[in-house]
Amino acid sequence: MLRWGHSVVWVFMALGCFLAGANRMMLAKGAAWGAFGIYLIFMTLFLGEQWAIKNSAAAPKKGKEIS
Repeated sequence: MLRWGHSVVWVFMALGCFLAGANRMMLAKGAAWGAFGIYLIFMTLFLGEQWAIKNSAAAPKKGKEIS
């Protein structure tokens, strides 16, 4: 999800625009809501990973102690 999530969101948004242009509003709204849901999942995972990286870098390293 972290690798392709952002791209999938754009595919769903493009699909929604295409469907809206073809006057298929119910399907277009479904694609838009799908894009929104995927974006929320993507951002939750992305920010969670960034938080984990930040906190692991700030944590003291085990092994060598500086005196």
